[in-house]
Amino acid sequence: MGARRLVSLVPSLSEARGAAFAEPERALVAGCGLPRPAWPAEAAEVWRAVRPAALVGGRHPTGG
Repeated sequence: MGARRLVSLVPSLSEARGAAFAEPERALVAGCGLPRPAWPAEAAEVWRAVRPAALVGGRHPTGG
C-alpha cells in the first residue's frame, strides 16, 4: 500500500473539526473519556462537572 493510499484512509483535520462542531457534546465527552450521555440534560450535567476552572471563578468546583 503506497503512502498516498494510506493518507487517503485517514480523515482530514477539517473533516474531524466539522464532526466535532456537528456533535459538540460527543466531542466534549469523548475528550473527557466519559460515555456519551443519552439526553441533553445529562450532557449539561457532565459539562458542569468537567468545565475549565476559568469558567468557575478561577477554581475548580472540586477544589483542584
